[in-house]
Amino acid sequence: MKCPSVEALIEPFTIIWQSGIGASGLAPSALSPLNRWFKEQEISAGDYLQAVHQMQIFSRQLVAFFDNFDVLLLPVYLHQPIKVGEWSHLSPQEVLEKISHWIAPCPPFNASGLPVITLPMGQDEKGLPVGIQLIGKPADELTLIRLAAQLEKVNDLSLPIPSSVNS
Repeated sequence: MKCPSVEALIEPFTIIWQSGIGASGLAPSALSPLNRWFKEQEISAGDYLQAVHQMQIFSRQLVAFFDNFDVLLLPVYLHQPIKVGEWSHLSPQEVLEKISHWIAPCPPFNASGLPVITLPMGQDEKGLPVGIQLIGKPADELTLIRLAAQLEKVNDLSLPIPSSVNS
């Protein structure tokens, strides 16, 4: 069985996010430009309920994937850490697109409730930590903890602190 594509999750995840911002009661001035833009969007109760239904269907497909596998290994993020202000020149729609791609490996498991553990697994060329996530079967946290402990034993996870942090 093939792992379900996260592409199917982007639209319902976005609608639920928009609904949450719209219902937050926060003043637009207290929100980031992206969340201000979300607050301005009209999301009907029907749109919200349809998005929740799509998330539930996706979650069931994802849980079924683990009938044939014990653990799935994925990167935590698909983009290096973002510098403060790096996306400030982009429109809210462009920021949403970038965020959706950057965090793509994470929301499916938030939506499904599957157990996940993340581990640092080295550094990029700039010395920043790079992480992986191990995703397990429903209620099988023990397998993830055991595997993570084994990975920690065979990998040197002591990452040096960049000199700029020490000064």
